[in-house]
Amino acid sequence: MTVRHRYATWSKFVVASVVVLAVVVGLGAPSTHADPVQIAFQVLDGPGVGFNDPILGPQRLQAFAFAAARWGSFFESAFPGETVPVGIRFGPLTDFLAFSNTFHLDTGDVSLPGALAEHIAGGDVLPGLDGEIIFSDQAPFFLGTTGQPASTQYDFVTFAMHELGHLFGFTSFLQPDGTYQGSPTLYDLFVGDAAGTQLVNLSPAARLAAATSGDGLLWLGPEGLAGNNGVPPLLSAGTPFVLATNVNHLSETFGPDVLMDPDKAFGEVIHDLSPLERGMYQDLFWSLTPVQAVPEPASLWLMGAGLVWLLSYGWRRPRAT
Repeated sequence: MTVRHRYATWSKFVVASVVVLAVVVGLGAPSTHADPVQIAFQVLDGPGVGFNDPILGPQRLQAFAFAAARWGSFFESAFPGETVPVGIRFGPLTDFLAFSNTFHLDTGDVSLPGALAEHIAGGDVLPGLDGEIIFSDQAPFFLGTTGQPASTQYDFVTFAMHELGHLFGFTSFLQPDGTYQGSPTLYDLFVGDAAGTQLVNLSPAARLAAATSGDGLLWLGPEGLAGNNGVPPLLSAGTPFVLATNVNHLSETFGPDVLMDPDKAFGEVIHDLSPLERGMYQDLFWSLTPVQAVPEPASLWLMGAGLVWLLSYGWRRPRAT
């Protein structure tokens, strides 16, 4: 969940122009020479605790460094030295085992996660950190990198990669009353109800109904659909509405366990993105390292279709409240 905005004076036209320019210069089409995105992390714990714990601290740091390198390897940099700065710490959490705050740039029409805004713009537009991740100091985390936790442990690398997934844009601003906290996020523009209507174009009551419908909240992005064999994937829509869970994840009933669903069990290990998740990040205008050496032509066509759809939305949608 995001708790802080950074406001900008960019107009809708400027945002659309930046996205068009990004596609023209090569964002979204894999480059054979691009380096992976780097994750730079800053420890926010005080002396002797969390990542600075004299016993567990070194193992925690090693596990997070592994997760950060693994996550960054999924994404191709858009400019030399592209780096996402992240603050990390341990602390008391009551409802979650890990939690992230994604810092956004609110243009007045759409909120872009800082990491993505910089990826599109080709440089720093959000001073400081792009987000923070907090891990529960009471959770029984497996701190190895082998993916072999005990049956009574949670895999720390899996949790770290999941939270990095939110910092890269898997974040909704929909609130429990059906309104948005500031402008809808870029992610929110791809969320729809069972009829295929974007939530941003619905009333607050209709948005909340879809977001708590169980199986009536869908991802509408063309790359995500392609990654799910053409079937609109379900997003988390349980009852009652749980802030930072509903909408912000793939559905708990999606099928096979995936990194960006909200439920992680003891012993569960996921260190990869599924084809569906790769498609969703492509819908969000990230450039992913190709699974195959040569990208499929259909994939590039779908990316162009997604761009046309998003720009059409930007000029036609009524203002959501």
